[in-house]
Amino acid sequence: MKKILLAFISLLAIQIGFGQTENEYTIQWYNTENGLPSNGIKGLQWDPNTHFVGIATEAGIVRYNGVDLLTFTQKNTPAVTSERINFMVKNQKGEIFVADYNGNSIKIKGASPHIFHTVKTKSEENDHALYGLQVSESFFKNQLKNPIKEPIYLPFAQLANIDTLNTIILHQNQLWIDKGTASKINPLTPTEEKFETIFKIDNEIFAVTKNREIVQITLDQKVGSQQNFEIDNRVKTKQIPKGSYILWETGNKYPILINGEKAWKLTKLKGQMQASLIVNNLPREGFIKHIQYIEEFGMIVIGTDSKGIAVLKRKKITPIKLLNNPSQQRTAYYNQLELENEIILTNQGHLLSKSSTKKITRPIDGIFGTSLYQTSDSSIWFQQFSKNKEVTTISSYNYKTKNKKEYPVPITGNNFGVWESNKNVYIATDCTIEEILPERKTLLTIPRANRTKADPISVVKINNETVAIASCNGLTFYNTKLNTTDTILKLPNNCVRSLLKYKDYLLIGTYGEGPYV
Repeated sequence: MKKILLAFISLLAIQIGFGQTENEYTIQWYNTENGLPSNGIKGLQWDPNTHFVGIATEAGIVRYNGVDLLTFTQKNTPAVTSERINFMVKNQKGEIFVADYNGNSIKIKGASPHIFHTVKTKSEENDHALYGLQVSESFFKNQLKNPIKEPIYLPFAQLANIDTLNTIILHQNQLWIDKGTASKINPLTPTEEKFETIFKIDNEIFAVTKNREIVQITLDQKVGSQQNFEIDNRVKTKQIPKGSYILWETGNKYPILINGEKAWKLTKLKGQMQASLIVNNLPREGFIKHIQYIEEFGMIVIGTDSKGIAVLKRKKITPIKLLNNPSQQRTAYYNQLELENEIILTNQGHLLSKSSTKKITRPIDGIFGTSLYQTSDSSIWFQQFSKNKEVTTISSYNYKTKNKKEYPVPITGNNFGVWESNKNVYIATDCTIEEILPERKTLLTIPRANRTKADPISVVKINNETVAIASCNGLTFYNTKLNTTDTILKLPNNCVRSLLKYKDYLLIGTYGEGPYV
């Protein structure tokens, strides 16, 4: 019979880097003063299907949607028979469960709680089985039938599941294995081996010893050699930093290493364990017991023992400044183009950046108009005016070839539209609609009497034959195959300003008349 042994991590090194600027996250606290029913947090879980964060408190279950809180209590939710919640966990299949102090268990289905298992009277057998909710439903039901003699209580014990039927348990600083079908758990390590926490990276299980060393739990009977940890590319040590601790529970994508105001996500790359800094302004109020790092949304939710929860959201706005701008120049812009190194070129010809920059290649020299488009051949299309502003020219610049080309397309307005269909490129102005590539040919000439306010403000391709054109004359559909137009929306004295195609819907923004669909 194979034994699960502890192997000191070989070929694994932790490298902690500091690559982000301070205060990159904004912090919003939630407590009893602004919507949280209790400041004592008993669990946090992120649901990637609903995009809700579940919060277990001592006064009810709370759902956070990224903006506000909704509390489920005995008054509004039949599934909640006791508002004093003991823990909230996610099992091997990603299902979220809650247990109250009476021993009842609740499953979070979709956006709301539902009764999973209730007890008529509180019993040790039921309490001993509740930890099985963190493994799987079948594991929990097996524990009800065959309760173990060694009591395992969440949240005091910690689980790292092997699969839906087997789990490794950290209980009273020792490691045990539970196969879910027997009435006992078996020790993995001698009693003198003591551990602080366990966690998983991908499908590998690790433990932190009392000496702050990380060991890997494997089926291999060979004990690997101990490796130093490399911190900040310069300090080598045999332990994780003093004062640090790791938070992880089933369902978390990453273990999180916390040290003061800094937190790192732990990953493995090419056999090496790495710690990548995710935040360096963690709040210090209260002891952090739970953490959910929601990477795809740039959000961190932490639960404390007595201060409520803190929601950290990555700052989405970075201040930039105008480079070499005389104070008398205009600094309001209708259009911007992102260049390399996070430099912005505005339609006034100004460069915006976080700091001064070296000379760069401008795809557009001077002032350009309010219309700007990009096609699949890496070309941008823009409009420029002569010095006396009497002549308007439509041009393209190709990023690959670095070539600029002008097109003598008739235009008198301040806007135009570009779109692609069947590998052809089309241009619409207040005077004409033309196929511009691969060969130029005029498809439709706008009568002079209809050109007033007819310059396209926005264009969106509906399908391979039809394009929607927005202007101050309304919304028009143009069919390239039939060479016909159809007025869809007419708003006297108001402009159609913006268009967005979403699945089978066209969202229409107007100037003064609100949105249309």
